[in-house]
Amino acid sequence: MERKPGAKYAQIERLTNGAQLQFVELKGFLTVYVSVSIHAGGNDRYISGNHGVEAIPAGAAHFLEHLIFSGDDNGLVERLAQKGISANAMTTYEDTIFYATGVGEVDTQTRLLLEAVFNTAFSGEEVELERPIILAELDMVENDPSSKLQMTLFERLYETHPIRDDIGGSKEDVRQVSSEQLLAFHQTYYAGDRVIVTVAGDIAEKTRESIREMVTRLVPKSTHSSWPLIAADDSRPDGRIEVIQSAVDLPQFAIGVKIDPALWPVEPVERYLSRTRLMFWLNTVFGDMAETRDLLLESGVIDDSFHHNVWQGDDYGMLLLFGHSRKPEVAAQMIIETLDHALETPPSAAMFDLVRRSAYGKLLRRQDSVRGLGSLATGMARRGIDVFSLADLYAKMDVPQVDRLVQSLRSEANRATVILQPERSQ
Repeated sequence: MERKPGAKYAQIERLTNGAQLQFVELKGFLTVYVSVSIHAGGNDRYISGNHGVEAIPAGAAHFLEHLIFSGDDNGLVERLAQKGISANAMTTYEDTIFYATGVGEVDTQTRLLLEAVFNTAFSGEEVELERPIILAELDMVENDPSSKLQMTLFERLYETHPIRDDIGGSKEDVRQVSSEQLLAFHQTYYAGDRVIVTVAGDIAEKTRESIREMVTRLVPKSTHSSWPLIAADDSRPDGRIEVIQSAVDLPQFAIGVKIDPALWPVEPVERYLSRTRLMFWLNTVFGDMAETRDLLLESGVIDDSFHHNVWQGDDYGMLLLFGHSRKPEVAAQMIIETLDHALETPPSAAMFDLVRRSAYGKLLRRQDSVRGLGSLATGMARRGIDVFSLADLYAKMDVPQVDRLVQSLRSEANRATVILQPERSQ
């Protein structure tokens, strides 16, 4: 196919080892973005061990990310920095992503990233050197009031699902996990169809062939196909309200509404669109352009810190609302009442269209950044969506209706509220 100047293309293919390779072509750009996404994160608690499938402590995915990304003096960061390439990594509940951005030398950038991720060989000594670093990081998380608020909310929403645990695990988890378990985690998950490699930029065809060969050679085939499924967490928060304390000047609140994952569509594109429609709907109520948000701000019960989101995972879903308030109990009650009123009928077509157009504009602007578009393409590939089809999907998105999913959000049994108050002086 002839490439036009300034044109943008996305091409994703499955290689013989099961991995997916995605090229996001942005003609005329000097910057190159490369990422390796592993479909394994904080929720993954099983490995293939000497005695079959074995459970391991929480936080293994995050610990392994540390070993690969930083490691010793020859770690990923150091090797890429020597080439003038900036790199970073992140672990979510479902994925671990390593990514790098640089100018030119896309072959070298891709090779160094792939070798670091898939040819990792860490010693017990390296694991012991990294352990106190992770423990110190967990200390920071535990002492962060907002993190404490979020984790308390998750614990109230879920009784058994691993999302109630911190992605990094507990301190006891970090102390217990062994180098053998971490190596087994790498061998179990860093292979085959759990891997997506994305390369975004102006990539010559010859370079593409070289990268294809590298990904095929360095990513092993998966030898593990089935794992114990995460058991359905049917617990009900039942509208409970919990008050906790932390070293803050201004109280905070968190409201969570549990979404039954069975209510999401099964087909990946529709699943993504269902979450996006719901998020747009909420933006008509709580977004920056919403009159109801302005009324809440004018009442003085919330400030500009108030924000909302919808989390959608393979086996969980949550509507989340957070903010600061001098009267957090009053603020939480007003927000719940506002939400209930808004969910009784579909949003106005005019307001929904305004929100949709705003999101559409942000999406188009993101396409002018190699890194921004590359990271978005990585997430979309996991859902089977061509990143350049998003604009059309947004443009055609219709006003959502009051369905079973929306009705579930109005059930008090699916809700929990956590209030964070300043610590009382002794």
